[in-house]
Amino acid sequence: MDNAVPDRNHVLVVCHGPGRGRQDRHAQHIMSRALAGNPRRGQIVLHETGTGSLPDLDAATAVVFWLGDPLRELYPDCYAEAIAIASRARARGLRVINAPEALSNTRKSLQSALWRAAGLPSAAATPFASRDELAALLAAATTAYPVIVRTDLLHGQQATFFCATRREAEAAAAHEHIAPGVILEFVDTRAGHAGTSPGSLWSRYFHKKRAFVFGDEVVPNHVYFSSHPMVGLKVCSFARYLHGNWRWSWLAYLRPDERAALAIDNAFWQGPAEHPEVMRAAMRALGLDFAAIDYSILADGQPFLWEANPYFDLPDANQGAMPRERHLQARIDGFDRAIARFLVSLLTPRAAPMAP
Repeated sequence: MDNAVPDRNHVLVVCHGPGRGRQDRHAQHIMSRALAGNPRRGQIVLHETGTGSLPDLDAATAVVFWLGDPLRELYPDCYAEAIAIASRARARGLRVINAPEALSNTRKSLQSALWRAAGLPSAAATPFASRDELAALLAAATTAYPVIVRTDLLHGQQATFFCATRREAEAAAAHEHIAPGVILEFVDTRAGHAGTSPGSLWSRYFHKKRAFVFGDEVVPNHVYFSSHPMVGLKVCSFARYLHGNWRWSWLAYLRPDERAALAIDNAFWQGPAEHPEVMRAAMRALGLDFAAIDYSILADGQPFLWEANPYFDLPDANQGAMPRERHLQARIDGFDRAIARFLVSLLTPRAAPMAP
């Protein structure tokens, strides 16, 4: 990957410039790691927003927008530059990947509407524009609890609250970053599992899965179990071994539930993708080409979609939980190879449509 435009065909990747976006230069780090040693590395060319004139597209076969989302709402300067680049790319007939306009489709309210309109299993969302509007919705007493109250614009469970009662929802409404936001239907991922797998982790803990979608390829990432309804790394069964505590992660083998969670997680990332057609359909509904998708599996074996994140976090192995026991280096190497395959595949221009 190089900032200089080569003479031969190349894929242009547009990222946030220094100090822009979230996770400063994280996308650049992922791409550099994924393409290390790849013989076509030099044909993946980087343009950073806010660093100068618009890039030359003369030798480009595709333009990839690897930018934070929702782009238009959170990063308007980068959005304006991305739109200008995308317009020039489309005028040349180039492939546009994760189009700037689509990078606002992951607003929680719009994502829910698009997925449900496509018939995909996902949570119903009631949007609100202000804290006063949220308070009015809660006062209407039509909300069925529990619910999730969260901001419409952020990822990583920022300004996100599980509310078992109206009082808890009203407390969430006081958060300064909650609006604009959504009230999301809560689905208990444990429900029904007691009948299909009594006593299992699935019936006793909440869970969340993640898979990456790169074009047509679906790559399993992880499974987390938690006693907290809002499942994430910081509250899952691996959390106690984060950071320096990895030295004690061998203790998981002595704890039956942690041992079982570890086995399920390792089997998941090494196994075949689950419901790949649903994952690809979820991407099509959002107009995206690559993203991480968070979902759960209900007792009938069907997926329930939670969130798509096209600006996903994929840190180095030593920054994860239980890197030895979860084989994080091998796992992330596999993800990196998938990213490289996807980017390199874009070096082949699409054939022009045949005349009727």
